[in-house]
Amino acid sequence: SKSFYTNLWEKITSKETWRGRIKNIKKDGTPYWIDATISPILDAKDEICEYITIRHNITQLIDQKDKLRHLATTDSLTKLRNRNALREDILKSKNLSIVLIKIDSFSQINDFYGHELGDKVLIKFAMKLSHISSKYEELELFRVSGDEFAILTINMPSHTVIKIAQTISKIINS
Repeated sequence: SKSFYTNLWEKITSKETWRGRIKNIKKDGTPYWIDATISPILDAKDEICEYITIRHNITQLIDQKDKLRHLATTDSLTKLRNRNALREDILKSKNLSIVLIKIDSFSQINDFYGHELGDKVLIKFAMKLSHISSKYEELELFRVSGDEFAILTINMPSHTVIKIAQTISKIINS
């Protein structure tokens, strides 16, 4: 952003060293990340005559960090955000409501029909919940554990949250 580069130039033109990460774009349009240190070189009159930069390409590190973060916050079965993501959102949010959903006696499906079918039921259920949540921009959907899901709402009127919970209840019963 312009403000990023403005701050960088303010720092180095005031004869200080700047350190940070920069996301650049290659000529072919591919983004890449560098870790950079930029220092002014001063002449005998204590004036800036040039700059020196030490750069390291850290694209692979950033990509690995993003992949690990995705794995840490995403349920592998349903591809919904998980308990870790819910906790993070709760800690950074205000004026929120949470709808908790537990499929009663779900273990009986796994015991009687097997985990493979149980997984299919969970995936289908998650898809139905995703369909509902896609109608509301303020909803975030999570799979909290085996047969437990959560819907987080931010700044949503309570009557709307109740209406959503009732709709979900109808889906569960079907």
